[in-house]
Amino acid sequence: MLPWGAAAMSRAPNINCCVAAFFLIAAWSGLPVAIGRLELECDFSSALTDVCTLQGDVRIDVTSGQIVLFSRDPQTEPGEMGFRPHPRKWDKGLMESQVSELPVRVVAHDDPSAPLMKCSRNNTAPGVVFSAGGYSGGPFHDFNEVFLPLFETTRGYDRNVVMLMSDLKGEWWWRDNPPKRSFVGAMTEHAIRLIGLENDTYSRAQGVECFSNLTLGLYHSLCMYDENGGFQSRAASGTILQEFGAYMRKGLRVPEPESSRVFVPAGATPVVGIVQRNTTRQFLNYGELIRAAQGENFTVVPIMFEALNHPEMAQTMASLDVLVAVHGAGLSNICLMRPGGAVLQVMPYGEGGSRDVTGMEYKNFAQEMELEYYEWRVPVQDSTILEQYNHRDGVEAPLQGGRHVSVPQPGCRHAGGPARGVSASDQTDAQRQSRHCDSDCLGLPPHRLQQLISCYPLQS
Repeated sequence: MLPWGAAAMSRAPNINCCVAAFFLIAAWSGLPVAIGRLELECDFSSALTDVCTLQGDVRIDVTSGQIVLFSRDPQTEPGEMGFRPHPRKWDKGLMESQVSELPVRVVAHDDPSAPLMKCSRNNTAPGVVFSAGGYSGGPFHDFNEVFLPLFETTRGYDRNVVMLMSDLKGEWWWRDNPPKRSFVGAMTEHAIRLIGLENDTYSRAQGVECFSNLTLGLYHSLCMYDENGGFQSRAASGTILQEFGAYMRKGLRVPEPESSRVFVPAGATPVVGIVQRNTTRQFLNYGELIRAAQGENFTVVPIMFEALNHPEMAQTMASLDVLVAVHGAGLSNICLMRPGGAVLQVMPYGEGGSRDVTGMEYKNFAQEMELEYYEWRVPVQDSTILEQYNHRDGVEAPLQGGRHVSVPQPGCRHAGGPARGVSASDQTDAQRQSRHCDSDCLGLPPHRLQQLISCYPLQS
């Protein structure tokens, strides 16, 4: 609910187009927006997210979530609105039910009716208010709607930023790690303020926090959906996503790999991570898969994402040249890899539906990271779906199906590829540009892992 209305809110500071454009460019570039003169500016133009910047005497009661700008500019009109600081704006039902609405008020500094809000802490660093509500708690939504937007919004502050988070679903969200050792904690050198709770992540009592610069909401140029302007936003974001992994490693104090990009000279041993899911959509012959990859001169890193905390994820993913995984939210960790590698997404039988969009988010991750993307769709004979249904039955497969997959059996046709050690520049344009393989051109070990190896350039 916006009592002022979006148009009135934008009108309040009398923003001209040039100043507004400056603020949008500054925020997208990661520059501190506090250098502007306007007390209040809001951008409601995106279908993905709303963002407001408040400057001057800004106070937030962390325990209640009330935000007040004590204005000294007569051009800034008093008013009130509710604000939901989560970048899933198009999903109105979710936003209303799972994201807390924070009350925002603008009053003249000398208004006798202004609320009494004595500062319990004065902050010299800027603040950013965001919500970990919505679908957060699942890896894809944590990355897509919290970690990546927070990185985009705050990276220009080089961690000297105070984060104020609403809708924490429980201590489990930190993955059994101290919050400062989480992906959110890696982006700030300060305690994370927890809106609606008594204490912050350093166990200090919370009260009224005062700022000269406070951002409400998160920018979302790194949305991995193609819908609602996601594709266009990514196209304008440049190489921001490729900086995310290194930023996390630095903040988490994880050792950097020797090279910032994947480079496997001829004769060297590539490192492949093979992911096993905890419950559904598992490889039935996971051990055989690992042995086959080792037999093909890969160094294999077995991965179960559920067992890793954030520092372990950051270090593990940075060590890989190739990632092989069945479709699932854990593939969001692709953004922690180094550019120049390769990803193989295995799609269980029946996934995708008539629109064939399932798994597209992870293809988008790979392409933004400059990773070669391959896909193999499991044929029905290699899926446990045959144990549940007759192959002639018409079944509408849910996205979160419990089907397991095995590697192809003998007799599957193997397609040839360039020999190992051949430079990518010597491959044909079709081979080099192909980012989608069906079951006839890409498979898994023990019978077809070498196809992935032969597709993957060992020299660059």
